[in-house]
Amino acid sequence: MSRVRTTERPWGLLVELCAPDVRNALDEATVEELTATFRRPGVGAVVLTGEGQDFCAGGDVRAMTNASYDGDLPRLLLPGAQAFAALVEAVLTSARPVVAAVRGAAVGGGLALALACDVRVAGRSTRLVPGWDLWGLPPDGGASALLAHVLGPAAAISWLVTGDAVDVASPYAPLLFHRVVDDDEVLDAAIATAEQLASSPGAAVAKAVTRPLVLPLVRAQQQVELEVLASVAATPAVHDALGRR
Repeated sequence: MSRVRTTERPWGLLVELCAPDVRNALDEATVEELTATFRRPGVGAVVLTGEGQDFCAGGDVRAMTNASYDGDLPRLLLPGAQAFAALVEAVLTSARPVVAAVRGAAVGGGLALALACDVRVAGRSTRLVPGWDLWGLPPDGGASALLAHVLGPAAAISWLVTGDAVDVASPYAPLLFHRVVDDDEVLDAAIATAEQLASSPGAAVAKAVTRPLVLPLVRAQQQVELEVLASVAATPAVHDALGRR
């Protein structure tokens, strides 16, 4: 059963992660479907959101744990990280402006996915959590570059090293969120933003002209992240961390 629901709207496309029972975690099929969705041509804007209390819990930790016990973790993680990198690039290179409607937790890959969007509208319950440090794994999808692009390198390094959760009261919030509203207003506010972008003659042009500011850095960091992942995926520290889950 698909974890992605897409709905054509007058202003563009609504994309919903619809697996609230697993906090909208990203399995292989979901990443593949999202990538195809963002590569699809269209007009207007795109709103990306998650059904239920959380935006996205990141990668499928249950699958990672099972692969660790079976000795297949590197064979799961490396292709998965490559596929996720392709998804992030699809969001960044989409011709349409993309608005993230975020409430609850955006963890790991969920954080990277939100950062790849052009505009983020947050609910007051929003918490951005790196999460990779819990398993001894590096960021993926170019998340390290996206954080450095939004916050600056020093703040990005500090955040990733500590693994702290960041909420809408954080000093980082003005850099991370275009707007903060009550949770029950998040989707409506994101759609209103998408409507404005869809009707703007310059929004898509601005995205096209600014894409080179971030895309080369993201691609370079994706390669670095993959190299580090290959070196740590089979280590006892990662296996032990997953075993304690």
